[in-house]
Amino acid sequence: MIHSTGTSILRITSRVPTLLLPLALALALAPTGSGFTIATAVAAALVGTALAPSAAQLAADRAGSRNVLLGGAVLHVLLLVLLVSAAEHFLSQQLGSSAVVTYWTMVGFALLAGLTTPAAAVFLRQPATSGQHGISEDSKVPGTHTETGPAQVAMAEAQADEVALLSAAVIISLHGFGAGPSAALITSAVLTAVVLPILALSLAPTRSTEAARLRVPAPVPGAETAQAEALQTWTDRRSRVSDAGPTGGSSGDSRHGLYRLYAPVMLCFGLILGGLWITALDAGLALGRPAFFGLPLAGATLAAIVWLRLRRGSRLPLQRRRRLLGTVLVSAGVVLLLAAVFLPSPGWGMGLTTFIAAVLGWWQSEGLAQLYGEALRTRSQATARTLTVLGFALLIGLLIGLTVAGVVSHEWGRGWGAALVVLGAIAVAVQVRTSLRH
Repeated sequence: MIHSTGTSILRITSRVPTLLLPLALALALAPTGSGFTIATAVAAALVGTALAPSAAQLAADRAGSRNVLLGGAVLHVLLLVLLVSAAEHFLSQQLGSSAVVTYWTMVGFALLAGLTTPAAAVFLRQPATSGQHGISEDSKVPGTHTETGPAQVAMAEAQADEVALLSAAVIISLHGFGAGPSAALITSAVLTAVVLPILALSLAPTRSTEAARLRVPAPVPGAETAQAEALQTWTDRRSRVSDAGPTGGSSGDSRHGLYRLYAPVMLCFGLILGGLWITALDAGLALGRPAFFGLPLAGATLAAIVWLRLRRGSRLPLQRRRRLLGTVLVSAGVVLLLAAVFLPSPGWGMGLTTFIAAVLGWWQSEGLAQLYGEALRTRSQATARTLTVLGFALLIGLLIGLTVAGVVSHEWGRGWGAALVVLGAIAVAVQVRTSLRH
């Protein structure tokens, strides 16, 4: 039991540095007060973390997972040190050409730091039916004594991803009690230096596998669990109809729906989260404690975790949930915008932002679960491509949302980044109503 608990903790803590990096970088640059400056640097870090799993897989094909984790941890810590130095140097400079050079150097370090983030989830998502991959006893879901298939393992790993995201948001919030702006980046470096060697020594020296390539980067509350739940449902469905012959799920119509319907809606969900990030950061800046922007993100993540556990037992019909989805998202976005722009009390503003973020996290996780489920339901093959397309559409939406909301906040004033939450919610609502008609 102790060993199983330790393994579960290791699974979670090894993921935290990847999810902590963009949050910690936003906190480090918060003293600039510029949403655009923060958003572009954070976007660079997110691009790096999105490419990290593929880079780690390619490296593991040549050098093995243990060597990749150890070498990557050393390189990542060094880049975090350089990133901290560049961020502090940028904050100490006045506006001018030298500050511009320092800023883009820092953005480059952010991209490289993201690219070298520990790709622990890639090597932990190994096939459960083989005893030669992953942590020695973890061909089984933690806390059980039965072997499971890839879909069940994906669900267990997705739950670890959600808890790690919640942990990263809480860590950021705790830095609001007297820590310096770059302290969270240092925390990430220390966590990487301590946890990753332990994980590397716990892994068998394996190469990456095709099963591990199902990993899709999606640093969004509820996204990983929604994806794993849809994959589980798809796997169960395929097992029930395996003797019925081809289902035609790979037709041109399903590809048309993937790229013309599901991916655009996923991009709009990313816009909502990008706007929420900037709005939460503005609320923290108004309060005088920028690190507290982790509270709304923690609220959104916790609400997503709770809802995705409860929705299986929900008696509310799917059609009713789909109609409510657009209505709740738009209403929550409008309330968030009004509170962020017009509410005079910073304390009440942070509290209301956290509450609205929880509502958005709750219903956005519902929307993601529906979207992943419907996208996979019509497909009999190319599951990895479907998950990859949707995951990257979500990530691109997040990058666009961060950047645009940062520009709006910088030009119009704090709080106006929430306008992007409203626009993204309206786009989702329109698409949902359109799909209901058809």
